[in-house]
This record gives sequence, C-alpha cells and structure tokens, in this order.
Amino acid sequence: MIANKNQIPSLAYDDDPDTQALLEDEEFNQNKNEVFLYLEELRESGETNMFGAIKYIVQHFECERNMAKRYLSSWMKGFRRKENDND
Repeated sequence: MIANKNQIPSLAYDDDPDTQALLEDEEFNQNKNEVFLYLEELRESGETNMFGAIKYIVQHFECERNMAKRYLSSWMKGFRRKENDND
C-alpha cells in the first residue's frame, strides 16, 4: 500500500524540488503494478467511468491527488496501447 505523506518521516531536504521528484518517482514505481491491477479490476467492475477513478485511487491507496493522476494517466496510456495492439 502507498505510504501516506504523514507517515513518511520529514527530511531536511524535503523542500528541494529535485529530491521531492525522486521520492515521488520511487513511490510511483514501487506501487505502479498494484495500482494498475486495481484500475483494471475497477474498469471491469463498471463501478465508475475511468475518468472518475482518481478519487478511487486516492481513497484506496491513501495517496496524494497528483500521484493518483499520474497513475491514472500512465495506466490509460498503456490501456490505449493494448487496445491498438489488438486491432
């Protein structure tokens, strides 16, 4: 499960944008497969239009909205590629 920002110890260099980007990329890569599986299950369930999936990601994985947007955008790009490969 994705760590909540409040659970991550504050570091002296947290305010550095480059360091923050690296931390977010590490978080993104660590959890990407789990989130993508969740998104596929959510899509198959028909519970929501996938454009509304951000709030589901935020709730289920307790992550920031911006990170949820990144996950959804990346998943959608991969989904489109799979759909195009099947044509």
